[in-house]
Amino acid sequence: MRISVCVTSSPAERPLKDLIHALRWSHRPPCEVVVSSRTCRLDLPETSFPVRQLVLGSGINHWQARNRAANAARGDLLIFLENGCLAHPELIDRYAEAARLAGGAFGGEVRTLPEGAARRGIDFSLFKRLAPADEGEGASPAMQRIGALEFSVGNFAISAADFLRIGGFPETEGGRRETDAAFARALWGAHLPLWRVSGATAWCEQWRRRPVRPVQVSEPGLLVAKDRPVRVPLVPSLTSKSSGRTAAPHRV
Repeated sequence: MRISVCVTSSPAERPLKDLIHALRWSHRPPCEVVVSSRTCRLDLPETSFPVRQLVLGSGINHWQARNRAANAARGDLLIFLENGCLAHPELIDRYAEAARLAGGAFGGEVRTLPEGAARRGIDFSLFKRLAPADEGEGASPAMQRIGALEFSVGNFAISAADFLRIGGFPETEGGRRETDAAFARALWGAHLPLWRVSGATAWCEQWRRRPVRPVQVSEPGLLVAKDRPVRVPLVPSLTSKSSGRTAAPHRV
């Protein structure tokens, strides 16, 4: 099984460099990391796996950039990480095993680190002390079915075929919670189960996390954020898979 990690970068280099450094510790390296950027190519660390950077221009939003990264990915399984997430060395293994055992979308946890925790390098022992993670037991991950409102797009995996089938992320410019809910509803509408996977943990420094507003889902396609209804398309347009694969790969 080929596994691609998809990331959307910001102009700041450090979050993406930290993410790449953490992936270098993976027990099972990805077949590639696809980075979509709205500004410019960044100077990233050398890796044993290819890192491809797609520069898309400033007229594209975060969710469109994520869709373009997925569209260009070559993996059978796609892992999406928020920029700056530091993946546990077993994260890729856990998602790969979960995808072997079941279908659907697989979510891991994101633990919050105090600001500056990763400034001196990737130290998983330190991260575990500062923000203990659910690592599970044994080689196989513990998997638990979850509901739509428990699913988060900050750290999750899904097969490339299923991602394309549901149309990817809603491309309207919205908050994380709104997109979480809309994407989860699209998965449910396609009869794809949602799973929480133990051990598929990532850490993120506190200063990188944006505050979010509580969101309730009232009816299909309607999200309510602070009593303000927002219509969100559940099956957005997505560039065809074949067109996404024609982009020339970039090595850093």
